[in-house]
Amino acid sequence: GLRPRRGRNPTRLEAAEGGAGAAAMATPAAEFRLGQRVCDADGFVATVAYIGPVATARDPERAWLGVVWDEPTRGKHDGSVSDDEGRVHRYFQCEPGRGSFLKPHVADAGRGFLDALAERYVTMDAPFIAPGDVLPGAFAPTSSGRGRAIEFVGE
Repeated sequence: GLRPRRGRNPTRLEAAEGGAGAAAMATPAAEFRLGQRVCDADGFVATVAYIGPVATARDPERAWLGVVWDEPTRGKHDGSVSDDEGRVHRYFQCEPGRGSFLKPHVADAGRGFLDALAERYVTMDAPFIAPGDVLPGAFAPTSSGRGRAIEFVGE
């Protein structure tokens, strides 16, 4: 997951507990969506505003991520680029100096909430603590003042 870094810049994030690994670095553009929050290798945070080819790229077929940085001076443009003939190609709109194009493998989207939750609380090698679907020694109070055993229902 992503968490704020301690320090002067609150828009920088760092990967929590080994977040940006080899799998995150090999992410294809198809794995991203418009509006998704990402960060770069330096921990700067941005929002994906465009996914696709860019006219000024060496490989016109390669998909890029057009991003709008949270940090106002992190970017290089306003969502548009000019080709060698001076034609302007607009891919998204943002304030001047806030936009950039990133190769997908440079962007880290962290991990989703459900993935983080499952990793933290429900791993495949988790011990079985409720034989017969009843939690031993745990009771919930009833209106009569007695305790009722806590049962697990479902998976």
